[in-house]
Amino acid sequence: RFYRTGDLARFAPDGCLEYIGRKDSQVKLHGQRVELGEVEHHLRKLSSYRSAEVAVEIITSDLNGRSNTVLGAFVSMNNNICVGALQEFSTAATELLYSELPGYMVPTVFLPIYELPLTVSGKLNRKKLREKGTELLQIQRQQEKAPAITEEPYSSLTEAEQTLRTLWGDVLQMRPETISADDHFLRLGGDSIAAMRLSSLALEHGISLLVSDIMSNPVLRQMAVTLQGVTHKKR
Repeated sequence: RFYRTGDLARFAPDGCLEYIGRKDSQVKLHGQRVELGEVEHHLRKLSSYRSAEVAVEIITSDLNGRSNTVLGAFVSMNNNICVGALQEFSTAATELLYSELPGYMVPTVFLPIYELPLTVSGKLNRKKLREKGTELLQIQRQQEKAPAITEEPYSSLTEAEQTLRTLWGDVLQMRPETISADDHFLRLGGDSIAAMRLSSLALEHGISLLVSDIMSNPVLRQMAVTLQGVTHKKR
């Protein structure tokens, strides 16, 4: 029996199979399968930004001394990108993607790029894009670091958000006060393993929080809504 898995391989001189890659742009991120082409298709539907060239790839970089992989969107707007335009695009794109796709398929970072790298045949060079993404993400994170950490008071959060923030702090090894309601679990260094730890820790506190809920609702504010729904059911 044969299966069309989309994987490419070839026979080596010694008769062994050598894995080459995939024929499509499907990747696995934090234990979830992501079709990059599907995310790119939805991004191109933004009518106000028809001139923007977009590409989506996984980016691996160093975060707090450990390897961290995120889904990143690269944006080239006729080689004329300003911070305001990129923020406007990322806000509109994030809102659109959350309405169309699971949370784990929504890029956590949007990076400006002068032009998308191409192969000699004119196709998108994903290898160079990933390398460039690592470089750009490190630069962006350095720019985002502020001299003083802004702390969000507990009084501005709901009870569910306060509980989640404490649990996030334990799992991600961060001070809870530095985590805001709009922070993204994956962007702060979370992954599928951290999601399992969070789910287990939540259960120890009498809270039912599935790994699938965490991955589909990675923003703390959104995750808290799911948490509230579960908590209300338990009551």
